[in-house]
Amino acid sequence: ISATILKFAGVAPPRALDGRSLHKIVEGTRPASWRKRVVIENPIDRSWQMYREFQPPPAGQPPSAGKDFAYIRHSNVPNPEEFYDLMVDEYQLDSKLDMVTPDMRSKLERLTSLKGANLRAVEEEA
Repeated sequence: ISATILKFAGVAPPRALDGRSLHKIVEGTRPASWRKRVVIENPIDRSWQMYREFQPPPAGQPPSAGKDFAYIRHSNVPNPEEFYDLMVDEYQLDSKLDMVTPDMRSKLERLTSLKGANLRAVEEEA
């Protein structure tokens, strides 16, 4: 959010930011390209992290050709992982752990440990 506020204020960030400005979206313009995944963390103690991925289906393809899921990792709990296919379970009621792949675990690990251009590369990779 800070990148968006700074952009609207016309102020350059005081340092490199990992976040991206949402100003075009707020103004109603769809960016030409945008990240495919994002990580959301508990800001206080990082006891949980959610890797969210959304990729609309290619033009002319059925909705099932896209991706929309949430992979959640907790620390210090008996069942540390959750996975929700948000295309069929938008309220995250039925965790499907068998859907978690090594690639998802790797992306979450990289999304929570990288910064700057390296982080952006993971957000956008196929």
